[in-house]
Formats: sequence, structure tokens, C-alpha cells
Amino acid sequence: MAEAPLVEAWNVIPAMLEATHVGHAWLVGFIALLAVLGISALPLPAVTAWRTSFVLPGILIFAYSRSAMSHAGTQGWVQAAVWVDMAHLLLVSLWSGAVFIAGFAALAHAIGPSAVARLDALRWIRALSKTATWTLAGIVATGILNALRGLGAVEPLFRSPYGNALLVKVVLVGVAALLGGFNRFRVMPRLLLALQVAHDKVDEPRRTFLLVLRVEAPVLLAALVAAGVMSASAPPGTG
Repeated sequence: MAEAPLVEAWNVIPAMLEATHVGHAWLVGFIALLAVLGISALPLPAVTAWRTSFVLPGILIFAYSRSAMSHAGTQGWVQAAVWVDMAHLLLVSLWSGAVFIAGFAALAHAIGPSAVARLDALRWIRALSKTATWTLAGIVATGILNALRGLGAVEPLFRSPYGNALLVKVVLVGVAALLGGFNRFRVMPRLLLALQVAHDKVDEPRRTFLLVLRVEAPVLLAALVAAGVMSASAPPGTG
């Protein structure tokens, strides 16, 4: 907060955690994150109702704490701006996570010839497409609200570090959306059709689908970096 090295700021960190809004929010988020990591590390099946019932609230609490610590929480924890920022953070995380998992794990290997493997891949690709579509719509809506709160006018978009970082982020999200749209409308129909026909080869459309995902992933990562730059810049609309 003081733009000082950690060693110099070490003596005041306990006081900040004890007496400031940012410190309280950080503690709540840190405890929630530890709980999520601890539950996820337990030697249980990958997906259980018990695990989800604890992990999901922990993730929501962590996301809310991050938004409460951000520019959106300058007027307090219980503000509409905090909820909007939290929704934006969760949606961006969901979109980015889905693309990374699909591009480097779920679809990274050849789809088996069995009917079960093809059906599983078909359902997974459809779920990925629906998730990306709805999350993008939510990201645009919450992003506009965040921009209106942070900028306050159009001029700072071009004349402030916060506005410049926002422009870069918007361009990167737009590029990622175009890549996702190409997959959705040009590649995915051929891939789904091939998966539904027992003897059709799916390697070519799968490789194209995978390539686009792997190009989209670093673009989204760069957008997250731009968002980090924004969080470290003073929003002109709140100055």
C-alpha cells in the first residue's frame, strides 16, 4: 500500500492486519484459501458432494475478500461495487480455467474410438462452449460496470495508467473472444459431427480445436496480467 519494500514495511504489517479494512479482508481471504487448499489435498475421490460443499463457499469467500481489498471496496465491504467486482473475478477465473484445462489436460490427448469416449468428449466440448459463452456475457456486463466506476469519464481511458491498462485488457479479451468464436462456429460443428459418427476421424478437427485453445490460453493469461496492473494503479474515477 505504501509502495515500500516488504522488509521496510514488515513492522507495520501486524498493525495493518489488526486495525485496517484491507488487513481484515486479507485475513478472511487467507483463511478461506487455506481451508480450500487443505480440503482439496485430502485423499478423497476427485469430486464428492462433501468436498464441493466446503470448497465452493471457500472459493466464494476468497473471491469476495479479494474484491473487498480492491478499489471496489474503498467505501466498505458491503457495497454493490464489491459484489460486481467479485462476479467479474469469478467469471474471468472460470473462463480462463476452463480454457487452460481443456487446452492442456482434458482435450490434450487423442479421443478414444469407443462410443463412451466419444460421448464423453462430445458432452465436455458442449459444456465448455456453453460455459465460455455465458461467462463472456457476464464478463462484459460486469466489466462495463467496473469501468464506469473506475474511470468516471472517457478521457482517463487514454490519459491514465489505469485507463491504458484497461484498454490493453479489453483488446486482449476481445482477441480471446474472437478465438473462442472461431472455435465455436467454425471448428466445433465439424468436431461434434465427427464425434457423433462412429467411424469418422476426429483427429484433424480436434487438433485445430486444441490449437486455438492453446493460443487463447496465453492471451487470457496476458489479460489477467493487465488486470493486475490495473489493480496496482489508482482509478481516476475514485480519486
